[in-house]
Amino acid sequence: MPSLPTARVSLKGAKTLRRGTPWLYRTELMEPPATDTPGAVVAVVDPQGNPIGQALYARRSPLAIRLLTRKSPAEEKVDDAFFIRRVEAALAR
Repeated sequence: MPSLPTARVSLKGAKTLRRGTPWLYRTELMEPPATDTPGAVVAVVDPQGNPIGQALYARRSPLAIRLLTRKSPAEEKVDDAFFIRRVEAALAR
């Protein structure tokens, strides 16, 4: 399985995401991910490289990171099945 591009966020950004906020402003990115694909899924890590989750990356938006899951790529793959599970769970509520 190919590895995801990685977005390294600032300490403040990591705290924001870990407190439950599902998005992050561009100003909190220490290292943007190496991707030009609009809406790419990226791994999000703190300044020390510890995983925070996976997110959609919008390189032109002020809200650059939109968290999809707090699980690392090793724990959960974000693919079509991921979105199907999420929609089915929402409909079951």
